Parts: sequence; structure tokens; C-alpha cells
Amino acid sequence: MKHFLFSIKTLSMIIRVILAAFPFVTLAQDQERPPMGESFNGRWANVGYDSKMLKAQSGRGTIVWSPPEGREITYAAEKFHNENVIFIELDNGSVYEMIGNGDLGWDIPTWRSDGGLPFNKLVGDALYGIASTGVTYVSRDTAATWQIDTVGLGSGYPFDLTLDSLQYVYLAYSTGLFKQPPDSSTWQKVSSFPGTNTSAVFVDRMNRVFVASSRKVYMSTNSGSTWNIDTAGMTTAGYFGSTGFCDDAFGNIYARNALRLFRSTGGTQPWVRIDQPLSALAFDPSVNLLFNNLSGDSLLYASTVFGSYISSDQGTTWNRDTSQFSASFIYGLSKTPAGRLLTTTNLGVYYKNPGDLQWTKTFPATGFVAASPVFVDGSGNAYALGAKTDRSNFQSLPANWKSTDGGLIWNPDTSGIGGLAGQNPTYYVDETGTQHYGAYGAPARFYSKTPGQSWAADTAGYGIGTSDLPTAFGSDRHGFLYVATNSLSSYKGMVWKRPIAGGTWVPDTAGLAGTQVYWITADKNGIPLAGAIDGLYKKNGTAWIKLPSPSGLTGYAAFVVSADSSGYTIAGFSTPYGYNYFWRGLYATNDNGATWKHLGLDSISVRGLVSYGDTTFAYTYADGIYKVRSTVSVNSVAAVTHLASFRLEQNYPNPFNPTTNLRFTIGNAQFVSFKIYDVLGREVSTLIHEKLSPGNHIVSWNASNLSSGVYFYRLQTGNFVETKKMVLMK
Repeated sequence: MKHFLFSIKTLSMIIRVILAAFPFVTLAQDQERPPMGESFNGRWANVGYDSKMLKAQSGRGTIVWSPPEGREITYAAEKFHNENVIFIELDNGSVYEMIGNGDLGWDIPTWRSDGGLPFNKLVGDALYGIASTGVTYVSRDTAATWQIDTVGLGSGYPFDLTLDSLQYVYLAYSTGLFKQPPDSSTWQKVSSFPGTNTSAVFVDRMNRVFVASSRKVYMSTNSGSTWNIDTAGMTTAGYFGSTGFCDDAFGNIYARNALRLFRSTGGTQPWVRIDQPLSALAFDPSVNLLFNNLSGDSLLYASTVFGSYISSDQGTTWNRDTSQFSASFIYGLSKTPAGRLLTTTNLGVYYKNPGDLQWTKTFPATGFVAASPVFVDGSGNAYALGAKTDRSNFQSLPANWKSTDGGLIWNPDTSGIGGLAGQNPTYYVDETGTQHYGAYGAPARFYSKTPGQSWAADTAGYGIGTSDLPTAFGSDRHGFLYVATNSLSSYKGMVWKRPIAGGTWVPDTAGLAGTQVYWITADKNGIPLAGAIDGLYKKNGTAWIKLPSPSGLTGYAAFVVSADSSGYTIAGFSTPYGYNYFWRGLYATNDNGATWKHLGLDSISVRGLVSYGDTTFAYTYADGIYKVRSTVSVNSVAAVTHLASFRLEQNYPNPFNPTTNLRFTIGNAQFVSFKIYDVLGREVSTLIHEKLSPGNHIVSWNASNLSSGVYFYRLQTGNFVETKKMVLMK
């Protein structure tokens, strides 16, 4: 079975490339119609966001907005010197605009344009954007059209944009700092800037310019005429260069990189680290990426790899944002003999018992950023990789964890792990409870650990120098263990096998001819199956044979494979090197590829497949979990409850007159019915009757035309139904 352990940073890059459609494959994406949000009066007091949610506050309330399904927020900020407008930019280049209408309140974000290119940042009145291709663009008609804006820059790469109070645009460029006057089309290099390259630039509301260059911070209080180095307090706190700045309403400036957050008053006092309370929450603080975004005003919003947090005291203390989205990345899925599902995510281990409507986090209490699959052996014990053994050393290896009670309590199981070496590990646990660990090396390095014993080398018979990257482990459940490897120099693949009880590895390559294999499993009869770069293979006696691919997918890779108890083989197909290109969906066959049934999930990146009985689960990189039952109908997949809770909250205010806000959370993109009833059960209002994206939603209800009394509001989404009571008091 294929189980790569990617870094969080790599996963983030992967998801931006491949994400194109959110869970429900039978419903088309509505690009121009965002989900509902709350409307309120007043200026924005805070704007915070992560990839799946924008949250903004004012004196009148809070709006939580999620982008159209399948899209991610790449940037959001108030229009410069105009707090009545917020621009929101999505990963496909679409631009949304939120406008304040004075006493009439705030509008829900409306679609402005599809820029056609994803931007890393978007600022200004005449909008300036840095495209993911490394080209700067400008729009002078509020995102309706875009033009390339590179005159005067020369060769190099743009990293950041900002504006000052006079609408001069500053650009952090790989060859220095550049500046452009309002409505000009020519960039001018800021000759007074002492640095040779820049990675971040920011102008705060006091018109001070901050620039990050070569692990230093420079500050100018006179629009760039002169500069002072402003790094006091950073050099002793492990400063590695800033990837972004922001400020607040109290005159503070903040610097952020992947591992640190700093606060300063802007040259008058040393920088102070404010990330320690958040870093302490990470179960594995040696991870190479903790902080994705920092923004705020009177409140600070920090988006981390283990959740979103809010600070009301300039970063001294932090509290979890309860309106945030749940886990983003799913690494593995297993099922216990009692029927409990276990899944590992970037937020930790979750479980879901039969009949549960939602997932429950079980380990650890906070944090958990190890990228690990989860396995259950033949005795019901669960296994996963956790934090690194040496938390101060990023190159150290992750420790393994074991649960003997079905995934509720986890304990370290690390005997002998100090002897392991190598990076980019592939992890697997077979049916006997023996753990297997393969890591990059020349040659590749294999280790195994039987229950109760220590990790030990497992390389007997493995050919020296033949292949250096393990890509998949698997068992045929009939006494043999398999491993696939790939040479990073020749790009040739190998498959090896040995007795599962231990012994010598021998090549098992007849019929493969150097094909790279990325997934190994077995059908219900124990016949090995291999997902390879050019399709699906099956063992026939002593040789592997290639099965026919679905129509139109000849030459496509079969990156994930599973087989259920009714004789179906399910495979996910993609262009070669799938996570870098596009997925073409899941297909099923029960006649060795002679015919295939299309199951859906086109354009959704499936991380893995696992079958239990007649049910096959597909877990994805960031789009939830799906299942299909072959004995019912192998026609399409259905979404399993997402990790985000299905929840209907009490309305606020309550009692109310005449307007109240109703908040709810849905775990999957699906059709939602939200209605109001009186005490006699008569429907008085339909608030929502449409498909919504997953996450938190708020809807405002005005009952000015109704009499005082008790009313009921009812949310129905698929199998979830809940009703609550509220009181209208005039």
C-alpha cells in the first residue's frame, strides 16, 4: 500500500495545484455564487482569514464567509485607506468584493472577476497583484481586466506588494526594492534602500515602511528616503527572515515567518516573540511550517497548521477560534474489528463509531502535525507515526505510537527507533502487527519491528544500489510481504518480496520491466495488485500482467488501488506523477479490467483507498472521506461525514426583536434546508433551500411582520436534522 509522508508545506503546494471540485461529484460548482454570510452595520474592526474561511468583525457583529466549493482564499484585506471595502482573492484568480453601505449594512461578498491566474497578493485602489507565475499585474477597473505590469523591473521574481498613504506601490523584488507612482506603468528602483534583495514589504497605518531583506528588517519613516536596520530582539530569538508583515490598531507592527511571530512598536523597542504560546500547542514543534498567516486590527488572527487562534492582547495569549474549519489534510483511514473508523489528520487522530454523525478527536489534546497513515492489525491494535524523536532536530525521525483499545488511548512504541536512518519514510503495519519503515538512501533502508521488540534493520537480500526510494509496502495476506522502490537516478522501479514472518528479500519483477509501482495490495483471494505509473497490474502465477485501463485512460497512472470482498477492484487514475497534475476519478472492475464502472471524484485528489467487506473508503488530500458499497451499487461514491461537526447553535440574541442571527456548521458541501415554524408547526419562513459549501454559516432572520411568541428553527442536511426554539418579544 502506498503511504508517502509529505511535509505540510509540500501538501499545501500540492493542494493549490490540484484542487478543483469539492465533495459532491454530482453537483456542478457555482463559481459566481458564494455561500451566505451575515450582514451588519459599521466598519470592519478585524479581518482574518485562512485558506477555507474569512472572518471579519465590527462593533455590530461578525461575518464568517467561506469561498465557493473547491476554492481557497489566497489573500484578503481592506481596500487601502478605505475600510468600507474588502477584496478577497481566490486560488484560481477570482476576485470578490465586500462593500459597506453605511446604515444599510455590509453586503455579502460579490464576485468581481476571474483573473485567470492565482495571485499571491492583491492590494490597492488600482489593483496590483503578484501572480503565481512570478509576474506582476495591474487592474485599473476594479478587477474587470488585468494587464502585465513589469516595465522597469528587469529580470527577477516578485515576492510582496504594499501601498503607502499617497498610493505609491512598493514591490519586494529579488533584485531589490521597487516603487511605482499612482497610475504609473513604470517601476523605479529605490536606490536609497541598502539591501540587495527583498522578500517582504509593508506600510503600516503610520506610513512607516518595513522591508525584509537578507534576514534583516529595514524601516523607513520618510517614504523610503532613508533606512534604519530594525532587528533588535530578533537575532537572539531564531529569526530566519520575514515572509510577511501586518499591523494593528495600537501602533504595533508584526513580522511572521514559518516558525516565528514577532511584535514591535517600530524601532523604539526590540522585537518580542509572541509565538511561544502557540508553538507550545504543537505536538511536534520541530515541523518546518507552523504559521500560514497573521492578520488583525484590535484582534490578531493566526492561522496555524493545527488550527486558527485569536489574541485580544497583542499576542500575549491566544485562544482557539471556535468558528474555524476542522482538519484540512487526511493521511490515512483504518477500521477496528468493532467497526470504529480511525483517521489521521493534520490536527490529530479522529474516530467515528457506527451510527455517529460526526468525528471525535482522540489524540493528542492539542497540535499534531505529523504526516502519518493509521493502521489496524489483525488483533485490533492501532498504529501511527507521531512527533519526532528529537524535537529540536528537523532531520530526526518520527516516533511510532500504538493503541490497544481501538484508538482511544495512544502510547509511545519507540524501542530501537534511535537506530533508524533516512528521510521521506514509507510506513506500513501488516496483519501480524509488525511495523515496517522504509526510507530514502543509497540503497534504500528498510526496518521492521515485531510487537514487543525493537526496531531492527530488514535488508537481507536487498540489492545494493538498485533503488533508493521506497514507495509502497503491502501484504498478500497469504504469508508474503512486498515493497516497491524507485531509483531516483534511472527512474526505474523494483518490487521485492519476502516471507511475512521474516527472511530474505528477493526481486519480484517479472512482467514489470522497470515500471514504477506506487501502491500494493491484494484482492479477496490474496492475489497481489500493483498500482503503477502506467496503469494497474495483477500477479498471475510468477509474473505481473497489466490489466486494461478504463476507456480513454490508457497510459494513465493508477496511484491508489483497493479490492473489496465482492470481487471488485477499485482504482484511482491520474496523469503520471498524479499529485502534480490532474486526477481523472475512481473506477471499479470485477472482470480484470475488461469493463470498468466510473465512480466519480474526477479532479479530486485521492490520497488512499481501503476496503472493508463490500465497502471501500476513499480519503483525499483536503476534500474529506467518501465511501462506496459494491453489493448495493457500484455506480457512484457518497461522502462520509466530514471532520467538521454538524452543528446548529442557539440563535443570538434570544429573546430578540425583530432580528436575530442563526449560526450553523455543516461538514460537507451539500443541499441545506433551513426553515422557521410557529408553535402550531406551520412554516413561516424558508431561509435556505440550496446547496452550500462546508464550514460555518450565519443567516439573519427579520420577524418584524410576525407577532410575539415562540418559534422553532429547523436545519436539515442529509442525515442531520436538528430543531431549536427561540422567542420573539416585541
